[in-house]
Amino acid sequence: MAGVSAFGAWAVAGLFLSLIPSFVVVVLGHHNLAVASSVLALMLGVSAVAQLVALRFEFLRTQTAGLSIMIIGVTALMFAVVHKSLVLLLVASVLAGIGQGLALWAHWQTFLRSHQRTEEATSWPPTTSSST
Repeated sequence: MAGVSAFGAWAVAGLFLSLIPSFVVVVLGHHNLAVASSVLALMLGVSAVAQLVALRFEFLRTQTAGLSIMIIGVTALMFAVVHKSLVLLLVASVLAGIGQGLALWAHWQTFLRSHQRTEEATSWPPTTSSST
């Protein structure tokens, strides 16, 4: 499930980073680049805050919640595209940011825990040198 979290988190981040500025300028008609970049900054900023908040929670529940919220965020993004709404786009950015942050944090926790177990398994039992 950790791979799914990592893939989903980076896919959502990539979607926002690559398409949202053009969507804001071309489809919504906001030619101010500050508006286009603020949508990205909102998503990435919320993602960072979500990762800090996630420190308090168990990683498997955080992972599940992150993936679920990301799906809701992408669904909100589809509604924003259909309705050509900046407000819906901002809501989608917040939801996708929360989901991306939680899923990415949980992915790294899973990775770190498995790496610690691998190190423990390879270093235990201690090697003994036999003098013959």
